[in-house]
Amino acid sequence: MPVQIAVRLLALAIVALAAVQMALMLFWTLNLVLSGAAGVLALGFGGLKETTGTAKAWAGHLIGAGLALLTALIVMTTGTEFVWDVRRAASNPLAAVFAVILMETANAALMWALPGAVAKPGGVR
Repeated sequence: MPVQIAVRLLALAIVALAAVQMALMLFWTLNLVLSGAAGVLALGFGGLKETTGTAKAWAGHLIGAGLALLTALIVMTTGTEFVWDVRRAASNPLAAVFAVILMETANAALMWALPGAVAKPGGVR
């Protein structure tokens, strides 16, 4: 009985970490879409010498957001596959859940840090 309670509580933490990862994916996706829409408007109303800097900044922002989204997708898919492999290979359910929660925590930390680090050279702040 205590093992089942521990597994359920840890599973709730895993679901919460997965929700954080999905929220970060949504953030980078919306960032990419909104910067694309803003860039199309800037280019549509631009064309003058004065707007060249804006167009270059938009292109850098769009590239940065795209690279951040790609990095987040790579981290998420790689981490998820590794977590499922560990879960399938474990014989003890409590040990498997502890391993999964540790890996999900590491995956959430990577999802928090890596996309922003990749996007900064492209202009995303």
